[in-house]
Amino acid sequence: MVALLASVREVAAVALVSNATTRLELDLDRQGLSGVADAVVNTARIGVAKPDPRVYRIAAERVGTVAGPRCSTVPAPGRHRPDEP
Repeated sequence: MVALLASVREVAAVALVSNATTRLELDLDRQGLSGVADAVVNTARIGVAKPDPRVYRIAAERVGTVAGPRCSTVPAPGRHRPDEP
């Protein structure tokens, strides 16, 4: 997965968005993954959680774009995308 993200980052910005605890950034750092994305959006810190559209707008802003048709989400295994039932 890390290699895939590195490849994607060569052509597009990547934001990691998680409904995790406030420890997300520390956990990523401890695993050597703090640089895996261009931005990390930890919903425990922003006051709204997925699938609220504001989360995705914030993620897009943090990587220097606007949420729209050129943005894509990749759900965790076994999860649905926010635009799917």
